[in-house]
Amino acid sequence: MRRFKSIDQVQRFLDVHAAVYSLFNLGRHLVSAGCLSEPQEKYVLRMEQGG
Repeated sequence: MRRFKSIDQVQRFLDVHAAVYSLFNLGRHLVSAGCLSEPQEKYVLRMEQGG
């Protein structure tokens, strides 16, 4: 794995990573199980069909 050349690079990476994580992280305690399992089932079916 590549290392960061400076502390500034690490800080920039962590700033962006935190923003993206916060944007896409679902609050699982706020979402019902049915809402999570339905898209997962659709994904599995699509992968089984080859696509």
